Amino acid sequence: MDLAPAIASLKNFLLVISDTEHAVGGVVQLAAEGSQDLHIAAHHGLSEGFVRHYAKRTPGDGTPCTQALAERRRVVIRDVEADEAYAPHLAVTQNEGILAIQATPLISAQRHSLGVLTTFYSKAQHPGAESLRLIDQCADGAMLLIEAVNLQAKLSRLFSRSGMPFRPIDDHVVRSADAAKGLLKSLNSTNYLNMLPVARRNLKQVVAELEFQVARQEV
Repeated sequence: MDLAPAIASLKNFLLVISDTEHAVGGVVQLAAEGSQDLHIAAHHGLSEGFVRHYAKRTPGDGTPCTQALAERRRVVIRDVEADEAYAPHLAVTQNEGILAIQATPLISAQRHSLGVLTTFYSKAQHPGAESLRLIDQCADGAMLLIEAVNLQAKLSRLFSRSGMPFRPIDDHVVRSADAAKGLLKSLNSTNYLNMLPVARRNLKQVVAELEFQVARQEV
């Protein structure tokens, strides 16, 4: 089974956050292998011009997403107009009606930096505790989905080197992956309390099985 198309489900995590505290949009960015460059994998609620501006971000560019990845912690800009480091991006941000930004790094259980989930707000603010809790849940789900895709790609490479046909995933894991994708498609701001934990649990099962399969092939 190919999990790569599931990357499109990353947008569903942004949809869940979209109704919180003056949020106007968000992006999920992936870290380039072997570097801290970031590129957008999914976005919601933002103009094409703004998405192009954020399409690739590099360390030290003044954006909270690159800072969050480098420092492996959440970064919040309460007021973009008052943040000197963000000045190079201010014009395009003001055109979008954005006044505040938060960026949460996506760190795997093995402490790998996979990317960043960034949300943008139309009001100068620091997101409240309830919004941050939801952001953390969505960031965890996005991290698991990205990790599953990465493990699937690694497993495919291992099978390719061995010359064996690529049939690594047991039937129950296929069912769990399909269930996780189905739940992600149904996520929205009104049902996340019930659906999001189930989707995350299924994704954790997929990741655990993929990790087992990779370890078995690497022996």
